[in-house]
This record gives sequence, structure tokens and C-alpha cells, in this order.
Amino acid sequence: MMELYGKLGGKTDAWIEGHLAEYGRLSDQIATHPELSNQEYETSAALCRALEAIGFSVEHPYAGYATGFNARYEHIVGSSRPVVVGLLAQYDALPEVGHGCGHNMCGPMSNLAAGALKDVLEAGNISGVVRVIGTPAEETTGEKVPMAAAGLFDDCSFVMMAHPTTASSFVWFNSLAADPYEFTFMGKAAHAAAAPWDGVNALNGLQLFFHAVDMLRQHVRPEVRLHGIVVEGGSAPNIVPSRASAHFLLRAPWRNYLNVVKEQVFNCARGAAIATGTTVEWKMFGNAMDNMLRNTIAENTMTHILQDELAEPINSNPTLTGSTDMGAISWRVPTIELQIKVSDKEIPPHTVEFAQAARGPGALSPMAKAAKGLARMGLRVLLDEPFRRTVHEELDQRKKDLL
Repeated sequence: MMELYGKLGGKTDAWIEGHLAEYGRLSDQIATHPELSNQEYETSAALCRALEAIGFSVEHPYAGYATGFNARYEHIVGSSRPVVVGLLAQYDALPEVGHGCGHNMCGPMSNLAAGALKDVLEAGNISGVVRVIGTPAEETTGEKVPMAAAGLFDDCSFVMMAHPTTASSFVWFNSLAADPYEFTFMGKAAHAAAAPWDGVNALNGLQLFFHAVDMLRQHVRPEVRLHGIVVEGGSAPNIVPSRASAHFLLRAPWRNYLNVVKEQVFNCARGAAIATGTTVEWKMFGNAMDNMLRNTIAENTMTHILQDELAEPINSNPTLTGSTDMGAISWRVPTIELQIKVSDKEIPPHTVEFAQAARGPGALSPMAKAAKGLARMGLRVLLDEPFRRTVHEELDQRKKDLL
């Protein structure tokens, strides 16, 4: 198996090098015309056209998602069930900074890997299926979450994608489960000078809630993140606010503990309402995101591919902390998200500077390495049944440990 892997791995590399300039132009085109979450019409169409041009069948829109897509190529040999490799594309931009998270690169990197895998399936007469799934709105509602719940990735033996980062490349990061909540306090309006005693100040309730959450931070695990902003605090300074609201992101290292922390936060809201004579209600304003379920076998394999086969150093202890809708997939299918370095200098994401680092000639080499890493990992999945079995066994065991 490894001899065949070595031979075909070189072939995937060659295919990617031969198409790199084309996909670099596509990435820069996407960067030049950024589209916000769930509005990625031109971007998703451009990625689909590129996949159709290399022989993939494409469904776009997909599963009710206007900017989602499902591209598929299958080469079936014999009657056994084929192995399915899933590659993901995300492509939404951010207000003001455009592609300040580098999502212009994500789709082209997956497309490159998919094209290389298609090439070796044909050349080696290997049975297998390659999918590229377009997933909208990672930056806002996180549409991978409902897509995963609908089973849209369940036929895959392995799911992966690549994402740009800076300073160092890595194959895992400190991914937190996250729930987005809107808290709304209701009071009673009154003239703030003439008769403030007739009013019930909703903003007081909201302010006390913020203070209670601040104090709660002393008594939760250090990995927990509780952060919020006021989105409504009243209409005029001479009116006692009758309504005030905030958006919070509640994060914890795993779902079960997040559920405990959430109840503590809800108690903060209840107590603040009682203390100020207001009422409070809360609701989610986006999808709940699970933590990425680590798979050390997959991580070690991807690290070996990048470091030993492609000469890309991998940081084994990255400091990045955040949340991703990829987490929802990782609890159902073995999943990895490669973070590929586009700058030696550390640049904060969601900035204009990051957007500049993820485009142009300097982004071509990282794009090639990431695509080669994805393609070689996909090849390993296609060829190595014991590898597939062990990554699935690790997934099952980690779920048991955390549930």
C-alpha cells in the first residue's frame, strides 16, 4: 500500500503544481469580490464552474442552501461500497475587512486537492468517490451545523479542509463549544427627569447581568470564554429604557460543561431581573457549535505528511483558541482542519492585513502545500483500510469519553 501511496502521492503533487496558477487567480478573484455570509452567490458559482471544468458533477444550490453546493466525482471498480473522501469549501467574507479570515483560499485549496484525487483514481484505476461540499456562512450562523445534523456528510469516510493562518502551520487548535445567545430585559418607560420613579429601567437589569457574568468568570474553568456586547440600551437619555438587550457568546471546552456554564449564566440573568424589577428572556441567535473532536491518529498522519513529505514545519502546540462549525461534523465523521501558514509574521485574523497576506503571489506556495497535504491525506484514506478503521475507532472512543 505505501509503495502505491508514494507513487500516486507524487502524481497528486504534479497535478496540483500544474493547476496552481489557475486556482491562485480564482482565489484572488474571490478576494477582490468578497461576499458576506449567505450572500456568496458569485463565489460559490465560480467554485462550481471550476469543478465542472475538471469533470465533477455539481448540485448548486444544494439541500436548500442557496449558496451551498455538492460536487461529486466517482470512479467505481468492482461491486464493493466505495470509500468517500469529503473536502469542504467555505467562502464567506467579513464586513469592512473583506476576506480578513482568508476564506478566499479555502475553496480553491479543496478544489485543487479534489482534482488531484480524481486524477489518481483514474490513473490508478482505484475505486472511490471524491466530494467537495460548499458550506455557507461560517462567520455568522455556521451552516455546517444544520448541514451535519441533516446527515449531509455522513457518507464520508473522512472530511477535511484547509484554512490560512500566520506564524506557523498546525493541524489542530483549542476549539471550544459555543452557543450564541441574545438576552433581552424588559422594564417600563418613564420620563427620566419628571417621573423616573414611575419607570423600571431595563438597562439597569442588563448592566447588572454583565456584572454578574464578570463575577462568574472567577468560578468556571480557565478555558471558558464569556463575552458579550450591548445591542440595545434605550432610545434617548431622557427616557427610562423599557428594553435593553445584549448578544453573548458562551464558550467551553466541551458541550457537557458548556451546558453547566449556560445554566449559571441564565441564573445571572434571572437574578439581575429580580434585583431590578425587570423581566428577562433569552434565545439563540445562531447555531450551537460543538468543540472539534480531536483525532490524534489523523493529526499525526497529517503532521507526517506536511513535515516529512512536504517539508512544512508543524506547530504541535498552537495557541489559537476559537470555535468553528466544523465541530459539528467532527462528532459524526473523522475530521481535520489544516491551518496553513501564509505569513511568517503573526497577523491577527479578521483584519485587512490578514486579507492581504492571504492573496497574491505570496499565497501560492502555502496554497500548494495545503492542497498537496489534503490530497495525500485523501489518498491515504482511499488506499488504507486499517487507517480508516482506526480513525473511526478513535472517534467512537472519544465520543464515549465525553458523553
